[in-house]
Amino acid sequence: MSEATKAILDQVFSLPVEDQLHVADSIYESLDPASDSIEKEIAAIESDSLWQAKLNQRLDFVEKHPEQLLDGQDVIAELRKRFA
Repeated sequence: MSEATKAILDQVFSLPVEDQLHVADSIYESLDPASDSIEKEIAAIESDSLWQAKLNQRLDFVEKHPEQLLDGQDVIAELRKRFA
């Protein structure tokens, strides 16, 4: 991100929320929704968000249930026995 962009964002973030929404809406309206590159970027962001949500869900589970974790060396030893 360029320094100019950072400066603009700093200015936008210092505005009241209603004004920030107007700026965001204006930027969104200025984008060409038919553009493949924009659609790909949005899809990538959504995919990243879904992936991050899944990772957070799994991390929460591990933190809440450490007793269900398996030792990696034990798992490998069991697999070697099973498939030997």
